[in-house]
Amino acid sequence: MARANTARVLTFHVDASRIGDAGRAMDDAVEHLSGSPGFAGLLGLVDDGPRPQVVMISLWDAPDLKAAAGEDQAARRRIAEISETGVTSRVLSVLRSADPLSPSGDLRH
Repeated sequence: MARANTARVLTFHVDASRIGDAGRAMDDAVEHLSGSPGFAGLLGLVDDGPRPQVVMISLWDAPDLKAAAGEDQAARRRIAEISETGVTSRVLSVLRSADPLSPSGDLRH
């Protein structure tokens, strides 16, 4: 896992039949964000309940996310097209991360 100090968390609901679209939107986001300074990765999670909620977490090694604002807005627009309720977005600081594949397996800050 690349070192990250900031995370942007997007949360939205989709119809169960559109989970595949959410995955494709995530692929599009990775394609657009991969060239952005500080982009460290993307994680997508889904609650498989009757009204699936998707959480997408982009990880950044950047003091602020303004450098990737254009690419991020494009990804949010694509996600909003498939969302039932709109997209909420928050930026959080990374407190700790764990990489079980690192030689030490230590928690990093």
